[in-house]
Amino acid sequence: LVPMLSVCAGGCQRTPASPDLPTERPATKVNVLRLERVEGTSRVAEFFGTLTPSRQRSLGFGKAGILETIASVGSRVPAGELLCELDQADLKNRQAEILQSLKSLERQLGNFAAQQRASNENQLREVNAQLESGRQMAPYDCVVADVLVDQGSVVGPRTPVIRIVETANPDVEINLPRSFADRMNVGDMVKATIDGENIDCEVQRKSIEEELPGSQLLWLRVTSSLDNIAWAFGQTVSVRFELMTDNAGY
Repeated sequence: LVPMLSVCAGGCQRTPASPDLPTERPATKVNVLRLERVEGTSRVAEFFGTLTPSRQRSLGFGKAGILETIASVGSRVPAGELLCELDQADLKNRQAEILQSLKSLERQLGNFAAQQRASNENQLREVNAQLESGRQMAPYDCVVADVLVDQGSVVGPRTPVIRIVETANPDVEINLPRSFADRMNVGDMVKATIDGENIDCEVQRKSIEEELPGSQLLWLRVTSSLDNIAWAFGQTVSVRFELMTDNAGY
């Protein structure tokens, strides 16, 4: 038998070789999370409040007199420093006389000297009490928000003459829907943001009456340091509340 040959008139062409199979790719690495069913899930809501002074007061004197000195608006006064005082020149002179008399009696002995010292000490206590009723010291670190009486004016007892606000960490005043406010308790911690900086706050108190129908006013005490944050009273603060719901989930 003679094998048959295939002849191409126009010349023979090579059959193309099979393409190379793709190389095997490495497996993609993944992280696996195991879901856990819970009976209650959390919900995050964001509301906006404003920075308000923690404390502010209007102050006056315990007696009538002429207003001699008063701190100017915008002055920062440390706790214990003088805010305002009546004209008390006569009392200050009397105080100096009594102190001088007590000094001269220090080295004297006998019943008469002891009686004189006791009398002078009683007088000094009375004068000091009168002086105290004619001056107002800062009850805490504060800034003078307003001066209500001009220097040199005659003022009556307990007449407000100056208004101060505390300069320590402020409060955040925020109005919340009742559905959120009812879930918040005094002492609860919440997160807030001032000028892009995260801070911690604590629910300080809740208003008894509704500001608007279906809402309640809350005051949050800022517990984080604000030394490196630019802030001012009236500034807007973003407050985030994470509340638990009754919805089951994973």
